[in-house]
Amino acid sequence: MAVNRAEVIGRLAEMERISAASADQAAARLGLKRRQVYELGEALAGWCGFGVISSRASPAAAGR
Repeated sequence: MAVNRAEVIGRLAEMERISAASADQAAARLGLKRRQVYELGEALAGWCGFGVISSRASPAAAGR
């Protein structure tokens, strides 16, 4: 059975936080480890401009 990776990654991108159960499910479908799913989620958050990564930006980095 082929996994629709875009669908799995899209669902991760929509989540504000990725639970352990969601990470485990995505990891199984994508052939990754749980830690890799969390890293993917952080990368998606940074790329989309929200979430954990953007909240770590300093005021100087935000142009203030």
